[in-house]
Amino acid sequence: LKVQPGIFREDRNNQKVKNVDCEVKSDQAIALQLVGKMSVDCHVVKSGVALNAMMNTAFPVSGKMSIDLVKKEHKVTFESPEKERELFVMRSKPFVYTEESRSQPSADGIRREDKIFKKIDIEGKRIQKSPTVFHTSYGREEFGIEFALDSKMVSRMNKEKTAPFQPLTGPVELRLSCKPGLHAPTQIDIELQQTEDRMRHMSPLERLVYAEENERRNEQRLEVNIHAKHPQHPRTMKIELNAYDQKIEQEDMNDDSEESRIPRRFRHGSSKEAEPGVSMATNNKLKQWANQILRKTIVINMERSPVPNKETQDFRGCVTVKFEYPSAPEWRLLQDRRVKASIDALWGRDCSGNDKMIKMAAKWQKSDEQRRQESMEELQEQQHSDDVNSQEEESERPEKTNIYSACLRDRREGLTETRVCKKALDQRSLLRQLDIDIEYRNLPTWLKEMSSSLKKYAYYTFFDRLTVEDVDVHNEANRIRMRCTINKDQKEMNVSMET
Repeated sequence: LKVQPGIFREDRNNQKVKNVDCEVKSDQAIALQLVGKMSVDCHVVKSGVALNAMMNTAFPVSGKMSIDLVKKEHKVTFESPEKERELFVMRSKPFVYTEESRSQPSADGIRREDKIFKKIDIEGKRIQKSPTVFHTSYGREEFGIEFALDSKMVSRMNKEKTAPFQPLTGPVELRLSCKPGLHAPTQIDIELQQTEDRMRHMSPLERLVYAEENERRNEQRLEVNIHAKHPQHPRTMKIELNAYDQKIEQEDMNDDSEESRIPRRFRHGSSKEAEPGVSMATNNKLKQWANQILRKTIVINMERSPVPNKETQDFRGCVTVKFEYPSAPEWRLLQDRRVKASIDALWGRDCSGNDKMIKMAAKWQKSDEQRRQESMEELQEQQHSDDVNSQEEESERPEKTNIYSACLRDRREGLTETRVCKKALDQRSLLRQLDIDIEYRNLPTWLKEMSSSLKKYAYYTFFDRLTVEDVDVHNEANRIRMRCTINKDQKEMNVSMET
């Protein structure tokens, strides 16, 4: 380990650490054994079921690390494994046991208790006879290091509902390993950089403006360069990550819903009761919050060299993730809001969208049924208030109230966590409808097979609650639209899909 200008503050005259260089060679391993028992104790005889689980984890690390805190450039070097290594292994085995206590007199006349322990492995007709074996591996050609995942387990019989659940059905084994693959690299270098190259070519004034803009947007940039060394077939990969925030104005929310009328109490400022008194600066800030949406954006660009003996062109991939939600705090009684999310994934020869592409847009909002129910609740509440007011004198007539007005009055008195306020927040913030729009093009074969398997699984699982309309249906090609709606009690979900 080497630290410049020094490890201790006295050695570097209270200067900040600039560089850190270290070399590590270790082969750490952790073993853990857990035994869980559930039994019935009858004092003389104890019987129950137990699970014996063992986990082994190995951390073979050999390499160098260099950290530059001034330029914000870091480099890590790993030596690739020369033989197969087990990274993680877990094995569990259930069994039934009985423990009997017997007391027998000894030669000296003292009675001694002996415990007889009997162990029986769980085996029977209610579980499958042969275990289910799963094996998958990745990276043999892509990385030159093959990572393999193997599992072996015993599943319960589908027809036998009284069979035990996992992991009490039988032995379970999970194994994660790695070994050299095709054209295995001798060494792997990883470089991380947090600053941008274009800042080096800026003037001082341009750097100041750029730094202020980044601070306002809370922008973070990271660049990762990976180089796998090999005499004939070296591999390179470059990953750029950019994350930033934006504040945008609230859009018109009435166009997305089939209900043209939003209940009056959902509109900001409709209640006669006001929020607790605050300063003018805070009040202006709250008004800005009420009309602003916070958008978080994450952009990931990846470029790697072609896989030897498999590809002839470089691979490029671009992913853009956006998430929009109200910027106001959660405790504000705002008008009806929506939450949106989108994912744009482009990969293949380039990121122009001419090769493989998936675009997904999700939107959480209040369902039309939810709006109608809340509108009826408001009318019933006002009708009840009118009946009460008709029986009072004009001078003593109370004001019409609902749960939102009652919550605001409680807050003016300093009570923020009352039952009325919790109910008001739950009703206003609960979004029971999710709309998903997916557009795709030129998907790989493995992704098509996975979507087909998921479709078959859904048909098989929900066949008694499934309705399929496939006659005279002309949906748009390469597009999926889905709507999920939760009922009032939040116990049932209705899903409709157009493919």
